[in-house]
Amino acid sequence: MGGAQKQIEAIAETLNGLSLHQEFASTPQERLDLWHTRSNLSAACSSFLGHKLSEDMAIPLCSLQEFAQWFKDQEHKPHLLSGLFGHAGDGNLHVQIMFDDKKHTAEAQNLRHNLLLKVLSLGGTLSAEHGIGLQKKSYLPLEQSKALIDVQKRIKKAFDPYNLLNPGKIFDI
Repeated sequence: MGGAQKQIEAIAETLNGLSLHQEFASTPQERLDLWHTRSNLSAACSSFLGHKLSEDMAIPLCSLQEFAQWFKDQEHKPHLLSGLFGHAGDGNLHVQIMFDDKKHTAEAQNLRHNLLLKVLSLGGTLSAEHGIGLQKKSYLPLEQSKALIDVQKRIKKAFDPYNLLNPGKIFDI
């Protein structure tokens, strides 16, 4: 555990000053409490202002500090409140963009757009856990080559020749 502990401490030091709060669990009960809090964060964000856009992405560990600072600088957007949490040890981050009135949806979507471009500029991925889906579909060619997308389409056709499973969710066939 010594090596892992050193890595955790290094990540915490990297992000020091960029977060309001960092939580470390050292006992089984503290771990359960922390996971309970984590599992309720997204729902809490949804109810906070009434409207929310969520993203999950992965950032190379060497770019976490740069991304966190960039994200912190975005907090000055009027009408939006945003939060960042996740699994810093593997670069898997969850972003919540919250707003209180649907008329601010375009402003939230613009922040999401800039967020995804920043992630890609740092060598990150559009999705760490939840897939591409309709929201990130148009960004896939910015992350993956045409050749790679063509291979994925061929695999999809081989296993789903009638395009019944999630049609149009990642790419059109």
